[in-house]
Amino acid sequence: MRLADRIGGVFLLALALYVFREAWAWEYSADGVPGPGFAPFWIGLLIGIAAVAVLVRSWRFPLSGPLVENLPGLRRSAGFLLGMVGASFLIPILGMSLTLGLFVFASVPFLGARNWWQVVLAAVLVAAGVPFLFEYLLLVPLPVGPLGF
Repeated sequence: MRLADRIGGVFLLALALYVFREAWAWEYSADGVPGPGFAPFWIGLLIGIAAVAVLVRSWRFPLSGPLVENLPGLRRSAGFLLGMVGASFLIPILGMSLTLGLFVFASVPFLGARNWWQVVLAAVLVAAGVPFLFEYLLLVPLPVGPLGF
């Protein structure tokens, strides 16, 4: 196992403990149905189980190999994560539809897609499909930007 597995396991365990702790601040159930703390409780628990499994497996075998096996893949993943964080800051400014379209347009080629027509089509379908699903079918309002969508 690599040292990165142990570092990742510790990070996941810390994340699980944080999510689990925050879940206790909310009601687990309300009026016989799952409350706002239901999903975070189970998500934190599942992340914790996965973290413990990674840590147990990493300590059963000696450390070997480089810290990171696939550095270009790690860079792509980090860039994708930064794009997701950046998109979350753009939602209140541009609205959900435009932000999702821009995020898909930027991230799909970053992850390896080379056919630009497919990238544009995916961005347009996501930008139009997500609001259709949430606003018209599920009746859940999404943040709207200055352009009205």
